[in-house]
Amino acid sequence: MNRINLSAVALIFISGCARLDSPNFKSRLAAVRKVTDQKVLASVAVNDIAPTVRIAAIEKLDDQSTLQKIAVNVGYDSLLHEVRQAAIARITDQEFLQRLALTDNSPYVRMAAVYRITDQNLLAHWAGDKSLPKDVRLAAAGTISDRALNEQMVQDCDIHIGEIAQLRLFVSNPLVESRLGKTKLFVHWYPWNKGYYYFTAPPPGFSRSPDTTVPGEDIHIIITSDNLPKPVEDRWITDWPSEVRDTSFRPAYAKPIRLMRKLLAGFPQVDLAKLATDYNDWHVRCAATENLDDQQTLAKVACGDTDFRVRQSAVEKLADQTILAEIALNDTNSEVSLAAAEKLKSQPLIEKVALKAQYAAVRRAAAWNLKNKATLAYIAAEDPSEDVRSYVVEKKIVDRLLLAKLSKQDPSEKVRNAAKIKLK
Repeated sequence: MNRINLSAVALIFISGCARLDSPNFKSRLAAVRKVTDQKVLASVAVNDIAPTVRIAAIEKLDDQSTLQKIAVNVGYDSLLHEVRQAAIARITDQEFLQRLALTDNSPYVRMAAVYRITDQNLLAHWAGDKSLPKDVRLAAAGTISDRALNEQMVQDCDIHIGEIAQLRLFVSNPLVESRLGKTKLFVHWYPWNKGYYYFTAPPPGFSRSPDTTVPGEDIHIIITSDNLPKPVEDRWITDWPSEVRDTSFRPAYAKPIRLMRKLLAGFPQVDLAKLATDYNDWHVRCAATENLDDQQTLAKVACGDTDFRVRQSAVEKLADQTILAEIALNDTNSEVSLAAAEKLKSQPLIEKVALKAQYAAVRRAAAWNLKNKATLAYIAAEDPSEDVRSYVVEKKIVDRLLLAKLSKQDPSEKVRNAAKIKLK
C-alpha cells in the first residue's frame, strides 16, 4: 500500500466525524482543533466560510506572513473584524502593528493593533495626539503601564484620556495591586452617530431613525486580572441632549469612580481606610469611602477630606448624629452640609441646624423634619431667607393667626402670597 500524505488526509477529515470538508461548521471546528500542520491551518484561516473556524485556525497559526495577510483584509468575508483581530493578537512585528494602528479603516482593527504595541513612549505620544482617531488614543492610554507617563497624562491630557490614566495609576498602586494582582485594561470606543441605533428607548421627539440619532460616543472599559472572578466593566455613554434640536456632538461623561468602587468591593476595611485617607486622587478616596463601614474612619473623612465629593460620600454612610450636626452647621460646601442635615434624626440637633445653619437650603431641609411648632413659627417669621420662610409657611404652618399676620406684614411678596394661599 502506498504511503498516504498526512497533510492531504488532514484536509479531508480528522478522526471520525470531524472533517475539514464537512458542510457543518461545528464538524470543521472540531477538526481544526486537532490539526497541527501549519499549511493546513493557513488554508483554513484564509478560506473557511465560518468566522469561528477561521479564528480557531488562526489561534494555532504561527506563520507571521499569513497572519499579517489576514490582518490586512485577506480571505473569505475579510471585513469580519473578529477574524482580523484574532490574527493581530498573534503578530509580533511592531512596525507592522504600528502601521496598522494608524492606517486601517476599522476602529476595531486599529484598537487591536494598539494593544499589541510595547513602546510605552510611543503609546503616550499617541494618547496625547489630538489629531489621531479617538479609538487609537483611548486604546493607547489603556495600554500604558509606566506610572510616570500616566501621572504626566493625568496632568496634560484632555477628556477621557486623563481619566484612563487615573485608572491605570489606581490599579498599579502597590496596595491595590497586592489584592487585585496584575491587571489588564482594555478600552473600546464606538461612535454614536448617524446609523447607530442605541438600545434604550429615545426620549420624546426622537426616533430610532438614523437621521435623527444624536452624535456621541460609547466608551467601554474592561479590567481583567487573575484575582478577579470575572472582568469588571463600565460604559461611559453620551447622554441625550436636553433640547431635541441639539444635534451637536456630545462627549461621553467619564465616571472612573464607578469602576474603582467595583474593584474595591471586596477589600478589607483596613485597606479601604488607608485608601480613603491617604490616596492623592479624590476619585480613589471617594470609591474607597463608598465601600467603608468603619464609623471612626468615616467621621475622619467626613470632617477632614479636602474634596467636598469625598466628604459627601462619607456623610452618606455616617451615623453619628453629633458629628452630622457639626458638619451641617460648619462644612464649607452647601451640598455636604445638606447631606448631613438630611440624615439627622435627633429633634434637638435638627432644631439647632434649622436655626443656625449658614446655608438656606440646609435650614430648609432641617425645618422639613422639625416638629417643634414654636420654633417653626419663629423660622417662618424671622429666617433671613424668603425661600426658607415661604417654604415653612407652605409646608409646616397651620396657625391661622400667624398666617394672617405674615400675609400682611412679611416684607417678601413670596411669603405673603404663600400665607394667603394657606388661609383660603
